Amino acid sequence: GCNDSSALVPDGTYTYQFQGTHIETGVTATSVTGQVTVDITPPTAAITNPTEGQVILTDDPLNFLGTATDLNFQDYRLSSGVGITPLSFSQLHFSSTAVTNGTLFTLASKQLAPNTYTFQLLVKDKADNQTELRRVAILDHLTLTPISASPTFIDPHAGQSATIAYTLNLPADVTTRVFDDLSRGLVKTLSQPSRPA
Repeated sequence: GCNDSSALVPDGTYTYQFQGTHIETGVTATSVTGQVTVDITPPTAAITNPTEGQVILTDDPLNFLGTATDLNFQDYRLSSGVGITPLSFSQLHFSSTAVTNGTLFTLASKQLAPNTYTFQLLVKDKADNQTELRRVAILDHLTLTPISASPTFIDPHAGQSATIAYTLNLPADVTTRVFDDLSRGLVKTLSQPSRPA
């Protein structure tokens, strides 16, 4: 990577040539040439979605948007770790296809439990240059569990009723729909706005 003055040469493709000359006769052998690529430029790594510190309340699939590219691109991997300063990361996705302003990975619905996560994007090129980018996001999607009914058998004609119980992890508007098991028809809709967690 250095010239005759011991200075680093710039990025680019260089042709080398070997020429052998016999010491006693001076006869030269057929020269051999080849090429080598110098690359000291780190890859480009960017995540545009989610944004830093974003709180994600939905459990819909989460698209990681951004860029993982290089002139001599090798691969990229996206990993996750629990907390702001994780002790370790678990790989979510690996790809040998560069991405520019596109989808890096789609996190499936509820693939990760609600928590604070640090997502690590690591991009590598063929010269083993690496760029690491970390992005903190909070997955705090709404969960409604466990759901139970007591009692499970009632006679409305006798004035009996059932209590449906559930637990919310966040304040939310709750809609309960009661269906007839035989006809699958909607019997009743109950709305409870702004239920506390």
